[in-house]
Amino acid sequence: MVVPYRVRQAAALILLFAGIVTFVAGVALFVSGGRGAGRLGLRELMKDVHTYAGFVASGAAVVHIAANWRVLLHHFKKLVS
Repeated sequence: MVVPYRVRQAAALILLFAGIVTFVAGVALFVSGGRGAGRLGLRELMKDVHTYAGFVASGAAVVHIAANWRVLLHHFKKLVS
C-alpha cells in the first residue's frame, strides 16, 4: 500500500509539534513542583496539556510508523545483514 507523501509529512510534523508541547509541559510540571502553581490553576492546565499532547503524539507515532513501514523494514534488514 502506497501512502501519499502528504500523509507521511503531516504525521511527522504533528508528531514533532506534539512532542515539543509534551516536553515543554512536562518541564513546566517538573519545575513547578506543586509550589504556588496550584493556586492559579496552571498545574492542572499543564497536566491536561501534557496528557492530551501525549495522546496526540502517540496517535501520530502510530500513523507515522504505519505510513513508513516499508522503509522501516528496509532499514532493519540492512542493519541485520
